[in-house]
Amino acid sequence: MYACGPDSAENKERNVVVSHILNIPETLHPVSNHTQERLEIFSYIHGYMVREDIISHDLVPEVLAEMPQFNKTSTSYRCKVNPAARFDDGSEVTSADIAFSIKANLCMALNDVISLSTFYNMSRVEIIDPHTLDIFYEEANIDDVYMMSEYPVLQASFYDSANVLGSFSFAQMKQHYDSLKTPSLQEWVNVFMSAKYGTELDNINGLGAYKIVKWDESGVVLSKKEQVWQQDNGYAFAHNVVDDIVLKYSADYTARMLDLKNHLVDVSMGFNSKELAELTSDTNITNHYNVNMEPLYSHTLIALNLRPDVSHRTPYFADPLVRKALAHLIPIDLAMEKLSNGTAIRVTSSISPNKAEYNRNLTLYDYNRETALKLLAEAGWTDSDNDGVLDKLIDGKKSKLSLVFLCPPAPLFQAVARMFCDGIREAGIEVTLESPENWREVLMKEHNFDCFLFSINNSPGPSYPFPLFDSEEFPMGNNFSGYENPVVDSLMGEAYRTFDLEKRKKMLFRIQEILHNELPYIYISTGRRGILVSNKYKNVQCSGVMPFVMLNSLELKTDE
Repeated sequence: MYACGPDSAENKERNVVVSHILNIPETLHPVSNHTQERLEIFSYIHGYMVREDIISHDLVPEVLAEMPQFNKTSTSYRCKVNPAARFDDGSEVTSADIAFSIKANLCMALNDVISLSTFYNMSRVEIIDPHTLDIFYEEANIDDVYMMSEYPVLQASFYDSANVLGSFSFAQMKQHYDSLKTPSLQEWVNVFMSAKYGTELDNINGLGAYKIVKWDESGVVLSKKEQVWQQDNGYAFAHNVVDDIVLKYSADYTARMLDLKNHLVDVSMGFNSKELAELTSDTNITNHYNVNMEPLYSHTLIALNLRPDVSHRTPYFADPLVRKALAHLIPIDLAMEKLSNGTAIRVTSSISPNKAEYNRNLTLYDYNRETALKLLAEAGWTDSDNDGVLDKLIDGKKSKLSLVFLCPPAPLFQAVARMFCDGIREAGIEVTLESPENWREVLMKEHNFDCFLFSINNSPGPSYPFPLFDSEEFPMGNNFSGYENPVVDSLMGEAYRTFDLEKRKKMLFRIQEILHNELPYIYISTGRRGILVSNKYKNVQCSGVMPFVMLNSLELKTDE
């Protein structure tokens, strides 16, 4: 690791950028595991058919020579490989490599229900010639091309020298994978999915302009390759002015703060709003770093359990009146004022307010205990025995309104949740706050909760977090609340198949109106990411989406 920091004599001979990383990735396997740190590293070491430019948010071709061309008659996309694209051994990228990459991802997806949803609409892949292939879909979908930016293009001869996957079509593997598990296929899957291609540096092979030269408990070092096939086409991912990218592991706030005070890093982020306020009040930091506040495409929300029968819980939120009452008991504005330091923005939908498709006509649920009590009384919840806790007869038995409020075991989540619980208690509702270590399993698989505060990522692309409401995504998918509405299901399907943005907006506005009224989730806020970048650089390109800063484009300022 470059222990001397970014301004050491050794580093001044090269353009070395040192950036904090909050976690060390356990694996850098090309198709498994999807941690933020892994995806950040992949931005530099891999190439993709198309990329999302993090500044313009447009999809642009990378390994493809041009954007895929849609054939409406056959419901397929004609993909032409960039003739300049080269792997590290100098061999050209071919249609077979792209076909292999898709099938390799499918192998992993077939063992992962959530990942398989990425490929459910893809029907087959046909190679036309070494530089042309067609990808066919069951139905045209707004996500078709965007999905091509989600998995790296891999060298078939490197990962499958015996061409085992070449013997099977995509359609065969998708429909009959279990029956196709011949000894050769099973052996290949076992080797490919092993640690060999996820932890051994010699076997981490990508199309990007950088390669990993060091990876240990202190972080990851990427160095620019001597031969780089990409031409600088103006998009951030094609820049390669940086010689070495050092991702320095530092999860501890105090350690990261000291690195900034001593100017030992060039880029740092991942601070909560309180920490960011402390950092930006220190002139020793602000005199050397510029602070960029970028809008995020993630949002915080509360899942309400509409199907408690799965985990044998009391059906408090089966009644929409109770869901609306709870929304009026959550002191969101107060929590934002005390805990976000101006970085949070209230939202009414799971679609990002950064998008044109966000419905700004919806009215926020205000904090209003009187309104909440009226709604609860209308739903039959009163304090019949004057013990200070609301109750109701359910199946002939008096039940108290006693909630378990869950959140991840992170300090900021817990601080927000405590304030929310205080607001709920004021209405005569018992509430217990818990932060289980296995919170993902509780939320996503067990569905063993009353209400759950968490955050979810979105993207600036055409995709939307529809799985949150899709009836087919419960209980084994991303519909955490158990919400089901055939009208919403129909509108979501139609929106996916509608390429005209204005027509799609009308459908999305209607979906948001229905969800705002039926309230399977209470939407809290989205935020902005504070990114500190040394002021010794120009051409600083920051964004609210991965990798947040294009470290490869940071160009040292020259002395005037």
